Amino acid sequence: YRYIRQLMSAVQYCHSRGVAHRDIKPENLLLAAGDQLKIADFGLAFLLSGESESKTWNMAQSKCGTALYAAPEIWKGVEYNPFSADIWSVGIVLYCMLCGYPPFYDEQPFGIYQKIVAGVKKVKFPGHLDPRAKQLIMALLREDHTQRLGCQKAGAHDIRKHRWFKPISFKRIRAVAFKPPFVPKIRSALDASCFE
Repeated sequence: YRYIRQLMSAVQYCHSRGVAHRDIKPENLLLAAGDQLKIADFGLAFLLSGESESKTWNMAQSKCGTALYAAPEIWKGVEYNPFSADIWSVGIVLYCMLCGYPPFYDEQPFGIYQKIVAGVKKVKFPGHLDPRAKQLIMALLREDHTQRLGCQKAGAHDIRKHRWFKPISFKRIRAVAFKPPFVPKIRSALDASCFE
């Protein structure tokens, strides 16, 4: 729970500052001291300018990001809302965290495209998955970006209210009031012995 809550808080913070990451994936998530999740690699980020903000929210056009985590509107090559594309990626990351693999995996890029465009209703969820988590993932991965949980008027607050999140408080997440499940022994801030 806590890592996806931390990711949601980080994404909400970025979005509140007019920044869409556009490449949210496990490889761009780091665990800092104190078991805090951090988002890295803002190389593809989209910064909302005051001029474009007044015109429309559907302003990004470039295909970017990582195929397995890219929203269907990015694959289709149409103008898209980069903030709702981030929400899609959060849904993919949640699925990966809970299941151990991405929902639309295929050996070929065109196969990934076909699966993403076919939609989340075609995804086979593992039997062990909590039904509330499945419902949350399906709400985050709606093909229509205007209907994705977190993309309506209340924004990320809708996600935070979801019943799957009830066991853990967002206030405790922000206060870093959790004990990490594993703390590696390191000799200094530059010790890389825990990495291959």
